[in-house]
Amino acid sequence: MIKPLENYKKSGKSPDFDAACEIMTTVLQFCSESGKTAWFVVDALDEFRTEHRKSLLKYFRGLLNLNSAKLLFTSRPNIKSEIQDLFCSDMGKTIDIVAHDEDIGEFVRAYIEKSCKPNTMTDSLKQEIISKLTSKSEGMSLFAFLQIERTLGMTSPRKKRKALENLPTGIPAACDASFDRIGLLGEDQKLLALKTIKWVHLALRGLKVEELLQYLAIKDDDTEFDLDNMTTRQKMLDCCLGLVTVDNETDTVRLVHYTLQEYLDSPTNPRFPKGHADIAHTCFLQCKFMQFNMYRIRWAKFYVKAWLHHTQHAKDPSFFDSITAMISQAQFECPIKFREYTIDTLRMDYYKNILENPYPWGLYLACYLGIQQIFHNMFKGAENFSRVQKSYALTVAVRHAHENIAQIFLDN
Repeated sequence: MIKPLENYKKSGKSPDFDAACEIMTTVLQFCSESGKTAWFVVDALDEFRTEHRKSLLKYFRGLLNLNSAKLLFTSRPNIKSEIQDLFCSDMGKTIDIVAHDEDIGEFVRAYIEKSCKPNTMTDSLKQEIISKLTSKSEGMSLFAFLQIERTLGMTSPRKKRKALENLPTGIPAACDASFDRIGLLGEDQKLLALKTIKWVHLALRGLKVEELLQYLAIKDDDTEFDLDNMTTRQKMLDCCLGLVTVDNETDTVRLVHYTLQEYLDSPTNPRFPKGHADIAHTCFLQCKFMQFNMYRIRWAKFYVKAWLHHTQHAKDPSFFDSITAMISQAQFECPIKFREYTIDTLRMDYYKNILENPYPWGLYLACYLGIQQIFHNMFKGAENFSRVQKSYALTVAVRHAHENIAQIFLDN
């Protein structure tokens, strides 16, 4: 049971969903045969992507039919109903954990002691900061975190007290204030901060520090990857003013708190309305630069998958022509491995045919994306495609439930 996990740890990789389920099933079988109970603890369930979380919950729902399995989930409350839909109320208990004033006060006290040199702040000012931030937080630890950063950043006791008198109310206002502070940074720092937060917020999966630094180094007009344009881990974190942090155990960059994710997801005040389009363009450039060799194969496949994901989620109509240009470029200018990994990601058939003839590859990709404007651009040369190629393109559109694209095929 342990050996597969040790192998993953040594390789620096994580098991995919099927492999993880296989390992857990092995554990369960062992416990069942030996009369023992298997406890499965899933931490931060809400941080799973929705499609992965649903599959995982269904898997665990099946385990509860066995007496040898016990489950413990930790999660933020935003997916509580999702869990309750699959697990009946009589199957277990829910424990709500909230941040009490004592907890927040202790956090602020510890943060001050860690951040300030000894004897640089009077006890009365320290107590005033603790008291006001605790009372204003109303059980929201993120509020305290954001405002302690802002307050301690003031250069004199008088300015610190002034900041305490003008504390915002609620998480959205606190986040607004943090972005206002980022807006006051130098132009280069401000752009780096916004780009970092955008990537961490929208990325297909959690990014390692090295991965994110590479993405941040790519500029729109680059023709090759330039190592001299890479920033450092510390500079990246410093300019984000505490909104982004690194999980030291996994070296993964993440937002400091789930309520910041909710703030950024707000449909009424989107911070990055063209975020997916920007990231898709960067991913495409990374794919062009990538040397598709055995050493880079894992990253190369992820870059291709990320490009497809962000292209599909880009809602900006002005970006559609750009996507068409990307696909046209990829057909002829990108390494053949780029098309190969795209085919692998989309689980396309007619593998050899697509690689030898790049034209249908672009049409298939347009059918996968399901964006009508892109499809029309790629469909213009449809008279050059065989009946078999058109039939398969229609299959791709139907498989991904793009009725509008399928209808165009049928009408023609």
